Amino acid sequence: MEGDEQQRDKMFGYVDIYNFWLTVAKDMFQFGNNEFESLQLWKRKLINCGYKVIDHSLDNVFFYGFISSWQMDIMKVSKCFSLDSTFGISSRSNEVLYSLVVRHPDTGKGVPVGYLLTNDQSVTPVLEWLKIFRDHCFMQPEQITVDCSIPEADAIRVTFGANCRIQLCFFHVDQCWSRNLATKVKNQPGQYKNTKVIRGNIMSGLQSIIEKWASVQPKFVEYL
Repeated sequence: MEGDEQQRDKMFGYVDIYNFWLTVAKDMFQFGNNEFESLQLWKRKLINCGYKVIDHSLDNVFFYGFISSWQMDIMKVSKCFSLDSTFGISSRSNEVLYSLVVRHPDTGKGVPVGYLLTNDQSVTPVLEWLKIFRDHCFMQPEQITVDCSIPEADAIRVTFGANCRIQLCFFHVDQCWSRNLATKVKNQPGQYKNTKVIRGNIMSGLQSIIEKWASVQPKFVEYL
């Protein structure tokens, strides 16, 4: 066995695997000489397949969003959405992928109904993206859950107004509280007991808010 492993390592190395991956990438999804050229070629392909596409590029700022025809069909009948942002998607730290997720009416599982790729974390990309969904994809949400993002909340208010409630994700709210408690409530000498009580009271209050909301919104809790 040991001899086989050594022989295998001689046959395949890191460079070999990397070169193989580059070949696969160029054949499957990298259609241009650079990423922006490839995105434009992807835009044409997606539009020809019935996708709705939004893209913008100016002064090193870009956003690129898309939705398929089957995703639009699900979006039309959905009232509760979750808007999530994913960081660390590339070697460039400012790039983020937004995903709009709903509960599938047949399977009951979460299903994405739209994507937005951008290096601009202001309100503009999300705002333009949601407007496309409102005006061309029949998106009429009653509630959207976000992860404590001010730009996301502002974009939702401008696009859908008072007809759409904005719900903060419990997980991200809890993370935010815990992070701020850890940095701002210090256990200095002689104050350990007091700060422990304060932390306990704050976390207890947060739990009460969560339980109260859960009692008045059972359908959405089940949806999540």
